Parts: sequence; C-alpha cells; structure tokens
Amino acid sequence: MNTVPRQIAVRLVEILQTLVMSEMPVNFFGFDGVDAHDYPMHSRAAQQLAIDMIYRCLKCDLITFVPGDWLQEQGFSSIESFVEELARVDQYKKFSSDSPGRKKHNLDMGIWLEPQICCTKKGEALIAEHFPSNIGLQKEDALANFNNEVSTIFLECGVPWDAGVLIPIKY
Repeated sequence: MNTVPRQIAVRLVEILQTLVMSEMPVNFFGFDGVDAHDYPMHSRAAQQLAIDMIYRCLKCDLITFVPGDWLQEQGFSSIESFVEELARVDQYKKFSSDSPGRKKHNLDMGIWLEPQICCTKKGEALIAEHFPSNIGLQKEDALANFNNEVSTIFLECGVPWDAGVLIPIKY
C-alpha cells in the first residue's frame, strides 16, 4: 500500500487538528506549497490535491458539513456532486476590478467559502490516537503511524492515495 507523502500527511494532520477545535470553510482544506515542486503555491496541482483530499476525507467520514444537513439543504445529491462543483471553480483565478467575469467568479467562489466543515468523531479519534496534546508533529513515529492508518482508511473506503485524480478539475 502506498502511503500519503510525508509533507502532505503533515498538512493533513494540521488541518484535522484545527477542524477538531473549530469549524472552518472548505477552502481552509488547502495544500498550497506542501511540495514546491509538485504542488506550488496557487497552482492547478495544489487545487487538484485539495479537491481530492476533501473528497477522501468526506467519503471516509473524517470530516463533515456544519450543519450536518448542509449538503442536502443546498440541493446536492451526493458528496460527489458537491466535490464536482468545487472542481468547476478555480479558487486562485484573479480578475481586475473591471473584468466582466469577476462578478460571476465571485459568486462561484461561494462553493469554496460558504460550506463549513469540521472533524467527525472518527476524525477526532484518529487525531487523538496519534497526536495527544503533548505530542507534536515532530514525532516521526506518530506521523508515520498516522500516515499508515489514514492511508489504510482511504484504501478501505475506495479512495486510496495511489488512485490518481479522483474528481478532476473542470475549468
């Protein structure tokens, strides 16, 4: 089984630790610059990674929407339909103040900014098991154990790390 690359696992732990304490907008789930070569800041590759990791964590019940019925209330039929909508919006696209597409893009960005997410009990338990309050990310054995477990969870839920792109960008 292939495990998540170390830098990405570190960022995933940081994201989940924050989501244990507080709900955040979906765009908090970012991986910009975790690997300057493969995922440079504000790149298509970094956004693809974010989309796929959001999808993995939702499918594996590590994160959820707040409120819990947000997905259905917004008319999404599934996690996939929500993530496919994320994949249609370039969250890094820049417009000048007078560009004709700016207003539409600002409205489209709501898909990245409006939904709030937090850790589920399963996500909280995963973090608590490997990173109790007195152990930081510098403990390589804790990170390695977390990485093995989260990679196994992804595999068991049908969204393994080595599956390649799960929900392709559509912009």
